[in-house]
Amino acid sequence: MGMDYEPDYDNKGINFNFLAFLGVILIVFAIMMYPMIKPEQEITINNTPNVSVITIYKEIEILVTPTPDGIIYYATEYQEGIRKLGRPFSWIRSDVSGLKDMAVHVRIYDYRVMDSYHWFNPSDYKYYEEFPSNKNNKFVFVFINILMDDISGDDTRMWLPDEKHYGIQIGQTIYQPLDFMKQLRIQELEDTYNLNDDHRIGYYNSYNYYSSNLNNAPTAGETYTNITWLRGGKSNAVDGYLVYEVPKEIELKDMILTANFYEFGNAAWKFES
Repeated sequence: MGMDYEPDYDNKGINFNFLAFLGVILIVFAIMMYPMIKPEQEITINNTPNVSVITIYKEIEILVTPTPDGIIYYATEYQEGIRKLGRPFSWIRSDVSGLKDMAVHVRIYDYRVMDSYHWFNPSDYKYYEEFPSNKNNKFVFVFINILMDDISGDDTRMWLPDEKHYGIQIGQTIYQPLDFMKQLRIQELEDTYNLNDDHRIGYYNSYNYYSSNLNNAPTAGETYTNITWLRGGKSNAVDGYLVYEVPKEIELKDMILTANFYEFGNAAWKFES
């Protein structure tokens, strides 16, 4: 008979099921711990500038007023330069005479273009037609108003700029006013009033009156005196026309009336914008 076999409980074999279970536990634990033990990665800094454009707006002072086409710029009231017809050129000065302040406004406010005009001769009570010295020329009558404001300023008095202070500029050429008999009545302007609409317009810087002096016999006593001082007040404004002779082919848009007002500045007016 063979020897009976008895199991040895003190020398057990490897439990593979337990090892497999333990391995699974370790794998799960490693997966859970991986984010905490992951090595540091290199940090890349992007030095490429932002391509977005930031526009910074700065408030600036505009001293001139642009026209709608954005090409020609006009001066403001208290600024030297070119302005539209009818817009004033003004200056204010403090304490020019003692404690008196000066405020003056000048406007070139209208014009007339004529191939000829008719002047009235009071000695025979007839009109005579006057033509330019050159058949290729035309007359330009320019209306000027200069006012010393006694509301914003005082009646300080100043030398009135005479006709030689005004010229028509065409390109690089400046045309001076014609020598003119200032007391003449111009038929084409007999129903034209000044800027204040209180008097028929006459020649600039002149006051017409009647004199019995024999020297005035050719004009039947009608004569004038020059106005040399500008005084304060609307009723003392100097208002009148100057007469120029320019080439016929010159268009209004190419003509500028330029003026000098002593140390107070220079200004100009365009006949057409």
